[in-house]
This record gives sequence, C-alpha cells and structure tokens, in this order.
Amino acid sequence: GFSDVQPGMVAGAAYKAIYWAVDNGIAKGYSGGTFGPEDVCTREQFSIMLWRFAGEPASDTGTVNRFADVGSFSNNTSKKAVAWAVEQGIVAGFSDGSFKPGDKITRAQVAVMLWRFAGKPGSSSSSSRFSDISAYSSNVQNSIIWAENAGIAAGYSDGTFKPDGGCQRQHMAIFLNRFNSKVRSYKPE
Repeated sequence: GFSDVQPGMVAGAAYKAIYWAVDNGIAKGYSGGTFGPEDVCTREQFSIMLWRFAGEPASDTGTVNRFADVGSFSNNTSKKAVAWAVEQGIVAGFSDGSFKPGDKITRAQVAVMLWRFAGKPGSSSSSSRFSDISAYSSNVQNSIIWAENAGIAAGYSDGTFKPDGGCQRQHMAIFLNRFNSKVRSYKPE
C-alpha cells in the first residue's frame, strides 16, 4: 500500500478507487511509495490514465506532431496516449496549436473528456443540482450534467462542481472507477 493512502487518510470512496486503478494498471504511484492523492493531475497524466483504461490501444504517435509543444511530453507513453485521445476525438488541444501536457487538468476538462470517451451520450435530464456551471459552454454543461446523472460526479456538499478546480489524483481514480461501474467496464487485454 501507499503510505499516503491508508484508511482514515482519504475518503472511503477514494481509497477503494485508488487501489482499483492501481490494481488494474490505470494509475501508478510515485517512486517513494506514495500515490499523491491530493496532487492535481496534468493533462498528460489524465490522457495516460484514460488510455490505459481503454486497454492501451495502438495509435499513430505522429498525430501529436500537430502540437507546437510536442517536445514537452515526458515520454513515449504520453505520445501514444495523447495520439490515441486525439484520434478518438477525446482531446483536440488549444487554439494556439498546443496541448499543454504539463498544465493542471480541470474538473470540467475531465468531464468533457469522459463524455467524449463515452460517445457524447445524452443525459436523462437537462438540469443539474450544481449551482456553478451555467456560465460554461453547452458542451461543458452537457458533459457535467451527463457525469452527474450517470453517477460519475457527485460534486461538493455546497452544491457546486467547481469546474475550474484542478482535478486531484484521488478524484481521477473515483471518476474512472465510477465510469467503470456505471458506463463502461474496464476490460484489460
């Protein structure tokens, strides 16, 4: 186990989800025996987790050459994961031609990526209990409402989703674990 993921140190849902993600090869810990549950994930890290969740499908790593900051990717695994995500229409990058792999990923970006990964499904409801999403684009709102109605995102006790908040590693594990149980099961090859 990780020294920073023990009963009482993280919420029960996070504990279960983190060890599920690690046991299935979706997430990894750090070399010092920690997981960093409160560390905010980068766009590169989440792309890798989602790619692993999908079973590490083949991709044309040349696809990432379209990004001006391709040299910022930390390794070839990152290039494979991001190339796959681009090919699947899950990510597109930014208008300046960059991907920004080292940027912290927001909760809204995660909701959009999961929604796209699921095939942009409709939601059973167009309303949300989250009081802080109305100022966002319809795609962002739709993805958050879908994640809420699918049981992937529960938000915070104050009724917010915090779309611009950084998505912590423990929340990534929770989102993927819930996605696995409610939308699409993880099937390693």
